[in-house]
Amino acid sequence: MKKIFFVFIILIVIVSACINKETENKITKVDSLITETKNLQEKFFAINIDTVNYVFDILNENMEFLKQENLTIPNDSELKNKFANYGTIFKFLKKYLKRYNGLQKEISFSENHLIGLKHDIKNDLLNDSLFLKYYNDEKKILETLTFEVEQNLNKIEPQIDLFFKINTSVEQFIENSKKLEKVEE
Repeated sequence: MKKIFFVFIILIVIVSACINKETENKITKVDSLITETKNLQEKFFAINIDTVNYVFDILNENMEFLKQENLTIPNDSELKNKFANYGTIFKFLKKYLKRYNGLQKEISFSENHLIGLKHDIKNDLLNDSLFLKYYNDEKKILETLTFEVEQNLNKIEPQIDLFFKINTSVEQFIENSKKLEKVEE
């Protein structure tokens, strides 16, 4: 009887050791996604939102003036090119700012969801197939968010740089147009 009891205890120890290794592997996988999420947040916040808002406010004000119907645009192709770029930058930043808060919330939600998944693994609340489903879903979501953040990072800096290169010319045109309006009145 003691032998059977001894064999039974050994089997329990072996099985629990295997389960602990499986649990540790699952936790390691989830931890790696949590780390990726934190890195993604760092990338996301690397974009200085104050600068983006500052540039957008200037663009917004200047675009309102440029939309006037009675505005006389000179036949200068370089200046027209700058106006076209100005409009493109305005549209991009408008879209970016519209998406900014939602993207920030999605990244944070993803991190919280992964922390919850880790908790469920530690408490043995998920079977293997359910864990795999949740893990793969979170991995896909993180890949999508990473792609979007990287796309924004690759585009935003050149757009801001271009704005600062052309803004002086556009503002000089606006200032001269306002002076002409006052003279004509």
